[in-house]
Amino acid sequence: MINGYCGGGMLKDLRKVLETGARAAIDQAVTVARPYPEDDLESLEAHWRSLTGLPAGDDVYVLRTCWERKPFLVPRLALLSLLNQLEGRHDKPESS
Repeated sequence: MINGYCGGGMLKDLRKVLETGARAAIDQAVTVARPYPEDDLESLEAHWRSLTGLPAGDDVYVLRTCWERKPFLVPRLALLSLLNQLEGRHDKPESS
């Protein structure tokens, strides 16, 4: 995901999607989308909690890649924070 985003690559619209809370940023290799009805949110949230010790909350996206079969749930503000760090920004993501 990071390689695709950097330099305006495959996911050049990811920041706009996350800032507006839009549905998805999709390309051939990576999808960053709001959860689909068939997603097992309980299991995905449990995985996030086991990695971070924090609840994911309701404002989340599910990351899918062509090389990893299991989707990964990430809170929207965590994704924005990661993008800010990659871009060298020091501003805090705003919640909507």
